[in-house]
This record gives sequence, structure tokens and C-alpha cells, in this order.
Amino acid sequence: MSGNSIERDPSVYGIYLLGNTIRNVLIKDNHIHHLDGKEGAHGIAVLGEGDSEQNAISNVSIEGNLLNDLRTGFSESLVINGNVKNWEIINNQVVDVNNIAIDAIGGEGTSPTQTVNGRILPGLVDAARLGFIQNNRVTNMSTISNPAYNQQHSYAAGIYIDGGRDIIVSGNVITNTPWAFEVGAENCVQTSNISIDNNQALGSRFGDLIIGGCAAGGYLTDQAINCNPNTSSDDAEGHGYVGNTTITNNSFVSNPVSVNLIELSKRVINTIVAQAGVIAVNTDGVVTGDGNSIRTSE
Repeated sequence: MSGNSIERDPSVYGIYLLGNTIRNVLIKDNHIHHLDGKEGAHGIAVLGEGDSEQNAISNVSIEGNLLNDLRTGFSESLVINGNVKNWEIINNQVVDVNNIAIDAIGGEGTSPTQTVNGRILPGLVDAARLGFIQNNRVTNMSTISNPAYNQQHSYAAGIYIDGGRDIIVSGNVITNTPWAFEVGAENCVQTSNISIDNNQALGSRFGDLIIGGCAAGGYLTDQAINCNPNTSSDDAEGHGYVGNTTITNNSFVSNPVSVNLIELSKRVINTIVAQAGVIAVNTDGVVTGDGNSIRTSE
């Protein structure tokens, strides 16, 4: 897509796939720029609405695209969301955007919900899965110009895995973002089997990596939490879990940062962090060494 900025609209897309049983798609060598969304806009979006493995969107390659000067509101520049499997995001550039650059999402209600013991939960296949995010470059992302965040700094990440599973993130370079990488779980799901390996982060404002749910209580232990993703509000999110994640061989060198280079938040289970300068957890649950630190809670 080329040309000047698009008139403000709550739903603006450069390129998007929406629906189910869409297969074997290549999105390559496009230049998408100057989108201007009031609440939500996406440069490239793949949104899987199917309710089963059989009708997932599958075999999607997003390769070699340039996305720059995007105003996406609460949304993301490049996103895989919902019932999408067997995909790759490789060799793309995302530059000068005002929210999350690359995102793999699950549990948001894109695919139909399920009811378990009278409680509405995200559907089992509502998860970006079996994917690769490799050799991308994200440069200059900040929400300070984003009206959706009241022109304030937020914890947005250059690359964010939120409810996705079975994903390899490697060879990416993230420069000048609030957080470089985040593995989280905003909705009532578990983000699982994520590998963050051989990536580079530079110039992060808060830190290079944050992992875990952000709310105090987990949805499995607190049955009062609203788990219907179609009705929950932002202040009620962050109750999910992150498990079976490995963090290895990355170059996390941002300095200074205002939080920690590596931050463990709530409900992080079966996770391995093997980074230079990180030593074993002490009796206070705090890891320190060579300027790196991990703070654990819950």
C-alpha cells in the first residue's frame, strides 16, 4: 500500500486475512506505511475465526515486508491472532510505530469461546501456534504519541507473544522500544512452549524482556475473574499463565533501563532463563549479577 495517510477510522488494515480454512498464503515484499487508526489499525493482520483444527488458517508466510509510520491505537503493526497455525514472520522491518510491532495472540475471542462448568473461556484453538518469528528488525516504537494510551509511555513490546504457543523467536533485532520482548498472557489462557533464542535488544526504555501475567490473581485459582474475552476490560486482564519457556543466548544489553533487563512477573512456570550475567535465585527470590536482574513474584 502506498500514498499518504488514510483518514482516521477505528478499523484500518493494510493487508489482512479474516475467516477460516484459508491456506497456503504468501505475503511478501510489500511496503505499508502511514496508516492512521483512531482505535485499532493493523499493517498486516491474520485473524483466524474457525472453531476447529480443521478450519484453521494455515501455512502463512509473511516475508520481507516494510511497515513504517503506522498509528495503530490499541492494535499491532503485524499480528497473527486466533485460530492460525503453521505460519512464519521472517525478514520484515517495522519502523516508527506507536504500539506493538509484531504480535502472536491467543485467547482474545477471535475464535469462538467455550463453556466449562458454566464459565466462558477462550476456545481451545483460539491461539496463534506452531509459528516462527525470525530475523525481523523493529526500530523505534513508542506509545508517547498514541492517543489510545493518553500520549504516555506504556509497557508495549517490540515483539509480543500473548496467549500463543509453540513459537520460536530467533535472530530478531529490536531497537528503541519500551520493552524489546514480552511473553505474556492477558486472557484466561496459558502461553506455552515459547523459545526466545539468539535475539538482540538495544536501547529499551524499561527492559529487554518481561515474562508472565501482569494481574495479581490467576484465572485458575480465582473463579470470579471474568474469562469471556468478548466482555472483559483492559483493567481485568493479565490473569493468564506462562509456562515451558526458554530464554537462551540473547544479547540483552540495553543500558540504562528503568525496570530490569529481564523481569519475571506473575505466574511463570517451568521456565528456563540462561543468559550471561544471570545467576541462581537466592532466598529472597531476586537474581542479580553483572548488571542483570530478575525479580520474581507469586
